Amino acid sequence: MQLRRYRISMQRISHIFISHLHGDHYFGLIGLISTLNLLGHKNPIHIYADPRLEALIQLQLELSDTVLNYPLHFNPIHPDMDGLLVENEVFSVEAFPLNHRIPTHGFLFCEKISSPGINALLLQDFDVQASMWEHIRQGGDYSDEAGNFIPHTALLKEAELPRKYAFVSDTAFLPALAGRVGPVDLMYHEATFMKDKEAVAAEKFHSTAEQAAMLAKDAGAERLIIGHFSARYKDAEPIVAEARAVFPNTWAGMEGDVFDIPRQKRP
Repeated sequence: MQLRRYRISMQRISHIFISHLHGDHYFGLIGLISTLNLLGHKNPIHIYADPRLEALIQLQLELSDTVLNYPLHFNPIHPDMDGLLVENEVFSVEAFPLNHRIPTHGFLFCEKISSPGINALLLQDFDVQASMWEHIRQGGDYSDEAGNFIPHTALLKEAELPRKYAFVSDTAFLPALAGRVGPVDLMYHEATFMKDKEAVAAEKFHSTAEQAAMLAKDAGAERLIIGHFSARYKDAEPIVAEARAVFPNTWAGMEGDVFDIPRQKRP
């Protein structure tokens, strides 16, 4: 329902990452799987989660006599896993363990950037033949018919840095994560409680807004999104203010918000 409300195409979903098996993080999964089936989805769906989730989903499909129109692949995340989950030509995703009441993982999403693209307009200005384009793309220089030397860097688009996003789900404060995930363009970190409830946060294996901000600062994050606020808080502004006192570029992740990650040019 929320995907439809915010006009997000369900058909574009191909990989689903489940941090842990507390209900608020996976109860909606069978509904999404079933809805995709009813919509005639055909492409494979890959689920990365605690291996026990596969048995649960398969039981739900069996009891409802549901035969899926598309392949559903389960990829286990074991409690001690720390490393690469999936990689293709577009992105890679790593899992790293967190400290919660049950096995829980965060995820580091890393964009893949191809080699710098050809600047077609410049090639036309220099009258570079198309047969030379791949040579230039691979780092080869060019000399025109008059003998003028043109370095390949002058004919390529400016290279961009790959973007990185860290998702730090439910966890007690883990300062060591800073070196594991940073630096990143964007970090999401749970902030269930405020500083005055730090003891409660530790007891329940959650973090405070201040702790989330400390991790973002130490990890060299460009921007921080906090969420998973306790129901005791009716207003997110004081929570955000607590985090901003440590890490100014902090924002509350509210339902329907969109956060763009701008591309940065290589120095």
